[in-house]
Amino acid sequence: MANKKKNTKRVATVEEDELLEEEKEEELEEAKEDLNDEEETVDFQDLSIEDRLIKIENKENITLFLVLVTFLLCVILLFGVFSGSSNSDNSNTSNYSSNGSNSSTNSSASETEGQQAYDTSAMKEISASDIKNESKNETIVMVVGRQNCGYCALYIPILIDVAKDYNITVRYIDFAKIVDFTVQNPYVKDSESYEILQSLTGDGEWKTFAEENIGGTPLTFIIKNNKVIGGVKGYSGDETEDSIRSAFDAAGLKK
Repeated sequence: MANKKKNTKRVATVEEDELLEEEKEEELEEAKEDLNDEEETVDFQDLSIEDRLIKIENKENITLFLVLVTFLLCVILLFGVFSGSSNSDNSNTSNYSSNGSNSSTNSSASETEGQQAYDTSAMKEISASDIKNESKNETIVMVVGRQNCGYCALYIPILIDVAKDYNITVRYIDFAKIVDFTVQNPYVKDSESYEILQSLTGDGEWKTFAEENIGGTPLTFIIKNNKVIGGVKGYSGDETEDSIRSAFDAAGLKK
């Protein structure tokens, strides 16, 4: 029994010693931390007023730098958002077309540069101011188009071939002389000619044909005595030739 008591006391003593060691280590660590804090405080207190101000100023400069970096990042982000929105608006306004006519900037009709160019030598080029005199004594077929218009390049050769069957010389108005397409947002540079084309009227379904479709190319008019009596708007693929012949026949043109 005496030995058991001694062993118990020894175990208890060892455990107490270990606890004391741990407490001493914790106290030592706390003392080190306090010493470091005191050293920093003492170091700062030992500095001259000028050095203290420099140290404070350095901290303020670092803070200011971080604020400026954050601000610049926000500005760059916002600029990117507004720039994307602006590009989107420009792309919406760059297509100069009107009420369903094929747009000359439509990419689906612009496969190659060769397809965008077409021969106008078989047509008679006129200006908008010539329409009245040209249509005074005969029914004329007039097409409004421009080079680098993909749909025009596809449509006009078909129009010329059909016109030959009817023994007709097609009148041609170069829309690029009326509207400037060399800029991102095309604009009317010959307002007088544009107004002449837009104000062309007729009877029935042709009364507002010009007003509703001017701006898109190609646009074909059949005119008699300065009045629209027929027309074809845009390019309609495989149905183009039939559309042209139907318009010619409806306007009373004979082969």
